[in-house]
Amino acid sequence: MMPSGSASKTERIANAIAYAEGYFVSGSRPERNNNPGDLTKAFGQDYTGYDGIFIVFATPTDGWQALFQQVNMMLDNTSSIYNDEMTIYEVAQRYTTTQQQEWANNVASYLGVSTNTPLREV
Repeated sequence: MMPSGSASKTERIANAIAYAEGYFVSGSRPERNNNPGDLTKAFGQDYTGYDGIFIVFATPTDGWQALFQQVNMMLDNTSSIYNDEMTIYEVAQRYTTTQQQEWANNVASYLGVSTNTPLREV
């Protein structure tokens, strides 16, 4: 994770997702699982198991690298679920099954944009 002023688009979006998922809250599921994106796929990173449907990554670095991979796939249109034309709210509708508006609001607020902003414009 880098300071927001020098972070790439991928890093900014990944940090916003981690914020929305609660990673920065001590003791939260994402923090305990080294999984800042609450991911259900490992994206080639080392992991030690599962916490429900969520991956438990071996290290925080593994979790961040997996989240960066997920975001890169969103931005370069190689994801089968997401693309860079989707708004933050549309991403929320696929990314989380609960509190979709709240998730979208948290991501958008972190990024300083509206929930109607397409990923390519972040």
